[in-house]
Amino acid sequence: MKIAVLLVLIPTALVIPVRARAAEAGVPHACRSAIAARWPFWRLSPPPRDYAAYAKQERIETNVASADFDDDGTRDTAVLLLTSATTQAQQRLAICLTRGRQVELHVIREPYCADGIVVVPKGSKAYDYERGDVVRYRTNGVHALCFEKAGATYLFERGRLRRVIDSD
Repeated sequence: MKIAVLLVLIPTALVIPVRARAAEAGVPHACRSAIAARWPFWRLSPPPRDYAAYAKQERIETNVASADFDDDGTRDTAVLLLTSATTQAQQRLAICLTRGRQVELHVIREPYCADGIVVVPKGSKAYDYERGDVVRYRTNGVHALCFEKAGATYLFERGRLRRVIDSD
């Protein structure tokens, strides 16, 4: 009986990690590891159908973005994720800042919008709806968007992430 149970479980255990690795291919190993240390069964957050169709047409990645977010000359990675494979999964925006071979993980627990993420280039100008003023981004930012509705850009400043609601 024990052998039969193992024979059923072993193939299942081998298939799940292979599928997960394929979906996470755009996320560097150190970032994947840092996220997995917090949420062992995390997965990429799928976009809603309308944004998925647009992203496919435009060849846009919806849940992984890479740029130098902290302006230190190294490439960092942002990941829009779900914390587990269950229906109780929570959406998070994880930003892995590269520190040599390690990463410093920063997490936005409740992204302003969560249909997808894109990079906003350093030097971009935007209207800050909370401050009521035009701002120029001093670093690359991670823009969390609600497709064709709203969005906010997260900028790394003074060791923390600052939110700018720049799309309404």
